[in-house]
Amino acid sequence: MAPVRFVLSRLQDIQTTFAFRRSAAAYRVAGKPGFAYMTGFTEKLDPSLYRAPNSNLVQNREYVSTASTSIQPVNRVTVDVRADHRLSYSDAYLGPRRVYTLSWPDLNGRWLQLQQTLGLEEMLSSLVVSSHYSVKTEDQGPEGKPVETHVKTTNWGPLLKWEASFKNGIRADVNTAIATSEALDERLGGVIRSHTTTNHDIRLTKTYPASKGIRFPWSKRRVKLPNDVNLNLTLGIARDRQVTDRAGFETLVETDTQRLNVGSGTTYNFTPSITGGFDLAFRQTKDYKSAITQRGITIAVNAQFRF
Repeated sequence: MAPVRFVLSRLQDIQTTFAFRRSAAAYRVAGKPGFAYMTGFTEKLDPSLYRAPNSNLVQNREYVSTASTSIQPVNRVTVDVRADHRLSYSDAYLGPRRVYTLSWPDLNGRWLQLQQTLGLEEMLSSLVVSSHYSVKTEDQGPEGKPVETHVKTTNWGPLLKWEASFKNGIRADVNTAIATSEALDERLGGVIRSHTTTNHDIRLTKTYPASKGIRFPWSKRRVKLPNDVNLNLTLGIARDRQVTDRAGFETLVETDTQRLNVGSGTTYNFTPSITGGFDLAFRQTKDYKSAITQRGITIAVNAQFRF
């Protein structure tokens, strides 16, 4: 096992930004709104401008501030840290409204050359593990009044992602992601909608160079081919569930489905200008709410001609 060298945590420079955006629009009016209005220095229209009885004025303001940095706690491990703060006001058909959004924490970690740390250098030429975690909250409501809706979204996307390259030519990508959101709506008497999605994906790819050929299990000799052959195998499992909770009522399941996809494909370069492929896939969808299961098989043959 190769020795592991640890370094002290290094913090990169903190970068911050601030932006202010303002926009205004007038509908069903006649005349000139004024030079200051057209150049963005004011939101007030020229008094001489004619407004129809059904005319409408729209005004928007947005304040955006961000901060980001990068931390290296140990050797080959990097964590990107980011925060996003937004405050916007809009005045249109429903009157002045306020939207407050905060994304914090927002962490993106990456561990490079992990095969050296685990002592797998004889098997793997590269192993990278990454993960991302973020929390976002959003409050909406009339300006100067209590919040009407509150949404909190938590995202592990990915929770863990493994990118491995084996020395025998196989590449494996394994990804797991989880996202949850909880929305509170005070306009409907405190209704809470919870939404959860999970995804698990596995992808294996293998390239057989024309110079080496393919060795089948029943043969000791390699079969030589004029060009490269690319093989891939994919597996995906996804679950989507949304429920609604309200005081005094049972939990209502709105959606609850699970999807399974298994596929394999082969790509072969017949000539530099002709490429062909064969794909075989199986898919299944289960609806737990309605107790319905759907299955399907796809067989496809394709060719590409480049002139």
